[in-house]
Amino acid sequence: MKGDRRHLYVVVGVLSSALFVALAVRHLELESVKRALSSARIWPFEPLAVGSYLIGHLVRGVRCRLLVSREARLGLSTATNVVVLGYAVNNVLPARLGEIARAGMLSKTSGLPFVHSLSVTFLERILDGLALLVLLVVAGSALPQITWIGATLRVSSLVFGVAALCVLLAVVAPSAILSITSGIAQIFGGRVHDLAIGAVSQLAAGVSYLRSAPSAAAIAALSLVVWILEGGMFLALLPAFGLPADPWLALTAMCV
Repeated sequence: MKGDRRHLYVVVGVLSSALFVALAVRHLELESVKRALSSARIWPFEPLAVGSYLIGHLVRGVRCRLLVSREARLGLSTATNVVVLGYAVNNVLPARLGEIARAGMLSKTSGLPFVHSLSVTFLERILDGLALLVLLVVAGSALPQITWIGATLRVSSLVFGVAALCVLLAVVAPSAILSITSGIAQIFGGRVHDLAIGAVSQLAAGVSYLRSAPSAAAIAALSLVVWILEGGMFLALLPAFGLPADPWLALTAMCV
């Protein structure tokens, strides 16, 4: 039965990927894409781009390992594999379901509860969003002629600002969150209360590494390094297509 379900997931994933690829390319000028690819200079730009991208995943593994280090020990290769799995599943399944797969693998390899692992995964996504906002502000200030960056920043700042505020509350006031949860959950009976308290406790534990200022600073720095390396991939590919190697343009393209 499990094997049949696994095959079903693969079939649904491949079909959904094919559908969204078709939607993504339907307005492309395929002849222009073909000309660009045929005239691209592969060496040394593509190896540099791939190298920068892979090192970025390694840094993501370091960050993941640190975020769970107070509750579990993960090797660097295991943590990096967890990260890569999430991206691989996202490439096959829609709606970023790779984050669920990533949390499941993190839970399995670390022994942490699934909700705890899921909160770590979501924390990483929020950190990524904030890092991208910082880099887009920097790149946008160097490219004032790109006028739509301001509107993008306003919308993104609202979304990730609210998310960051929730994380901040979980970091600095976990007891208050648990108290509020307990008071609300008691209305629905003891079983719901216990389930809610357990889930919120695991969510709060997922951000425990950030309760030390040096640790929080290290995680913030690693998040910026992750996306600077990803921007390095874009920077390496610009001259491959005959474009100037402009770091601000590369960062803007990457952030978008």
